[in-house]
Amino acid sequence: MKKAYEILSKLYEFKEEAKYQQELSKSVLKIFCTTALSYQVFHALLEFQNKFPNIMVEIRENTPSNVLKDAKLDECDIGLLQADHPDLEEELGIVYGALNSGRLCICVYRNSRLISHKFVTPDDLINEQIIVFNEEHVKQLMDSLFPNNKVAFLTNNLDIIRKSVVAGQGISIGYDSVIKNEPEVLNGDIKLIPFKNIDSNQSSDISFWHIRSYDRTFPEKSKFLGMFKNLLLIS
Repeated sequence: MKKAYEILSKLYEFKEEAKYQQELSKSVLKIFCTTALSYQVFHALLEFQNKFPNIMVEIRENTPSNVLKDAKLDECDIGLLQADHPDLEEELGIVYGALNSGRLCICVYRNSRLISHKFVTPDDLINEQIIVFNEEHVKQLMDSLFPNNKVAFLTNNLDIIRKSVVAGQGISIGYDSVIKNEPEVLNGDIKLIPFKNIDSNQSSDISFWHIRSYDRTFPEKSKFLGMFKNLLLIS
């Protein structure tokens, strides 16, 4: 009798697992992120799909304001973006959590005259051409920190920015926690130099967050977020 019960129990477990896998195969995990976080999203996706191959993942890149708007409208399971904490506190209808913070850095090529600097100030960069990521927050930052610098060009293609820096066409700015593991940084073609604005008490650092609407649930969302956080925290 006991043996028969164990067999029935195992059969039930198999059926439940099959049902769960069938449900997963119909699932779509929607991740909306800012371009600044796209590199980490891609690598977290590779790890996630190795463990959950039956789940389809949809990734969309957008501006921070649009990622926030889409999350509030329940258009995605996870929103990943850079934002100031007070701004998120004022938002209604979302749940959010901290991922990591980023320190503003200058990206220069390996033979740059700035390569020996432990940090740079706006005065150090007065004659530098700057390659600007074409996004509202970045353009505002550039206007604030480097109003007199010549802009080499604007683009929303991060690969073009990296290749242009390596080619010595200019410098760019970025945040260390989301750039430090990119191939050009790891192989030494690009060096990150911390930026200090000694004429201002305002910090140029930024925080990264995950957000969702109150009503949004996805059983494997927390697993993806765990993998994503690990990538951001890798030193």
